[in-house]
Parts: sequence; structure tokens; C-alpha cells
Amino acid sequence: MRLARRAAPALEVALASSIADHGPVWDQVVPPAQVLNRAAYLGVLERSLATSGVRSLYALVWRGGTPMAACTFHVLRVERLGLTLLVAGNLVTTGAPALVAADGIGDELAAAALVSACEAAQSHERRHLGALVLKDVPDGVCARTLTRAGFRPLAVEPSMRLDLRPSWQRLDDYARDLRSKYRRRLRGMRQSAAHLERRPLDAAAARRHRGTIDRLYAAVHGRARHAGPRLGGDHFVALAAVMAAPAYELIGYFEDGALIGWNSRYRVGDDLASSFFGFDRTRADGLALFRNLMVDDLEHALATGARSVHFGRTTHAIKSELGAVPEHLACYVRPLSPLAHPLCWVVRTLARAPQWTARQPFTAPR
Repeated sequence: MRLARRAAPALEVALASSIADHGPVWDQVVPPAQVLNRAAYLGVLERSLATSGVRSLYALVWRGGTPMAACTFHVLRVERLGLTLLVAGNLVTTGAPALVAADGIGDELAAAALVSACEAAQSHERRHLGALVLKDVPDGVCARTLTRAGFRPLAVEPSMRLDLRPSWQRLDDYARDLRSKYRRRLRGMRQSAAHLERRPLDAAAARRHRGTIDRLYAAVHGRARHAGPRLGGDHFVALAAVMAAPAYELIGYFEDGALIGWNSRYRVGDDLASSFFGFDRTRADGLALFRNLMVDDLEHALATGARSVHFGRTTHAIKSELGAVPEHLACYVRPLSPLAHPLCWVVRTLARAPQWTARQPFTAPR
């Protein structure tokens, strides 16, 4: 059902509780390259999160009768504090911007659009919200405007990004720029998994292996430091059905005909974004499977002319061994009730990165 529009100075915000309610207008605002903010992806995510009790909300910001920005919200309950959290941005994936704005609107107007969307979403909820979190705010948003609206910078662990050198056409080119220690490690890990069959899984294949995909994902999700909502195998099967390569790719890893692992990735403009994966932990260590998944993403990025690979948050030291460097994505939090201050502390605590030491795997400075 379409929800009422709410006015802001010079701006108008249209809210919907389902991405389908915005019709084709949403994708007229969000460019095709922003696949993690497009309606096809968001529709799948909306249904998957609903099974975990997380609701979604979508704001289109209009100016002068023209849609100029889009913002996705997730609403989730923090039971241990008895509060509800409103998150602007993608709750489960790193790097999908909290706001997608039309070209040329300027930093201050982009920030005003984001604040207007937040105010409308907060007003719509009309419940005991603990805090409003802005996750992965794009660079072209004026921080001063957000600060005036009561948002505080939230220091969270960085994402890890590997920028690809023009001289790297193949994985061998990348390996030549590694120091000998890291080149030997790369060679060893590739040999350990060389016998595995990497097989792209289309929608039909994903449906056949749905149960195994779910089981392998659960084995990894259950031990993750920041697990987040559990999506389930149906989520990845549904993505394979609505998003074609290269926008989304699901790859199975087979040993003696059995699916023992899988990987997924998105193509976001000129960049490749590593995403969810799953594997059999009884085999993963001996195959260096986690590292091999990332190297496979790197090799695929080189083969397809990508500009960089985004490996996401967590396991920073391992990703640093591949040459990835920290990318600090701006996040903010605004307390909405006296009880929100403990919640803000919890958010900071959960999001704080563990101590790690950056590696220097390349022979020449980057």
C-alpha cells in the first residue's frame, strides 16, 4: 500500500513499505550501475529480511515535481534493550550507499534530501525508536548538514578495497608484484584448491542446490563476529532468478561432484563487490577456501576489466595480505530517546574493529 507524502522545505518525500509500491519511478532515480539499490535486488532483500522480523521502508525525495534521490530504510528490534533501530542504508551489505542522488544536486542538497527522508521515515514509524543510523553515507553528502540535524559521526570498522593496477591483466601479473613470501603463499593456496570445479549457478542450478547452499551459508553465518539477520538459501536462489551476470553471480565449488562451497559477487559500475559465501568447514582450512574465494574474485575482476575489488568489512589482516587497504565509509547515529544512549554505545562496541596490523605484500609502494 502506498503511504502518504510528507513535506520538507523545498522537498517532498514519498514513503512506501514495499519497493513495488514505487513502481518504475525508483529505478528512474537509481542508475543501472547501482545494482544494490535497484528495485530487483531490494525486492528480494525485502522478502528475505521479513522472515527475520526486519521491515523495510523506501523514500523517494522529490523537488519541483521531479524525483531526485532515493533512500532505503530497515527497521529492526534490539530485544536486549527493548528498542527499535531505524537504519538508513543496506543492513546486510557493505558499500551500498544510504542515499542515491541525481547527478549535480550538490553536497548540501544531497544531505538535505537524506535528512528529509530520515524525518519522514521516523515520523511514519511512530513508535519507540532508539536511534537512527546512517550506514555508508556517500562522499557527496555534506557532513555539516547532518551534524546540524543531530547526527554524530559513528566510527565503525573499515571496508577493505583493492585497487587494480593497469599493468595487471591476469593473476600472474598481480603475482609478479608480490613480495616473494606472499607470492609463495598465493601459489600454495591456489594449488590446494586447483582440483575444485568452479561452476556458475544459474537460477535452475541454484534451486537444485538450495538446501546445500543454505546449509553451507549457515555454517559460516553461525560463526561470524557480526552475523546480522540470517538470509537463508532462498535469498541467494531468488537473486539468481532476478539478477543476471555480471550484476550478480553465484559460483559453486564442487569436489568429486559434491557442492562443498559457494561464493557470490556483484558488479557495481566499474567495481566488483565480494558478497556472501558458504562452505563446509571440515574441508575449508585444508583447501584455503576462504582465501581462494577472494583470489577468485580478484582474478574475475582482472578478466572483466574492473577497477577495484571491495572485500567488505571484517578479517582485515587476511584481506590486507592480498593488498587490500582500509576504506572508511562514513556512518552516523542520532539518538531518539533517553534510552538510546546505551544503544549508541552498543552500536559503537559492535562496530569497532579488532586490532590488526596492515601487511605490505607488494614489492613497490602502492
